[in-house]
Amino acid sequence: MIRMKKHFFLFLVLLVFAARQLSATSQDKAELLKALDERQILFARYSSSLSKHSGFFGSRTKNDLKESQTYLKQIIEADNKIIATLQRTLDFRDFEKLNQTYNTRDNEDRISNLSVVNDSLLHKVNQLEKENKTFKRNSGEGKLMQLILFIGLLAALYIIYKNKRKNIA
Repeated sequence: MIRMKKHFFLFLVLLVFAARQLSATSQDKAELLKALDERQILFARYSSSLSKHSGFFGSRTKNDLKESQTYLKQIIEADNKIIATLQRTLDFRDFEKLNQTYNTRDNEDRISNLSVVNDSLLHKVNQLEKENKTFKRNSGEGKLMQLILFIGLLAALYIIYKNKRKNIA
């Protein structure tokens, strides 16, 4: 019973852990989509900043170049967020594969242990069946012996009774 409670508690902990991991992966997915949208917006702003020519004679000014440079820095930051999110997702997949490998190995060990236990129990059952047959045979012989002794006792009592009757008469 205690072992069953321990297994149930372990299963419950693993279930909670898996639920947290599932929510973590959905959070990563939402974060990734948000970062991709942000990058797309930043790239659109950068593209529009490239077409700005606010200087004399239609040339680009220092401020136009700084604005483009700022958008490029923001795009790089968004790319870094995307890469970090993807790396977390890959790490989680590697973690899942590793856990699956350990679970498979544990299950194989359990199966082999259960197989050994099953074989030993089967051997013990066969041994006990043989002993049971021997006891049944011996008990049958014992009953026959008891019957013979009982009949012999009755015969002896009958003979004693007849002898006493002859002596009396």
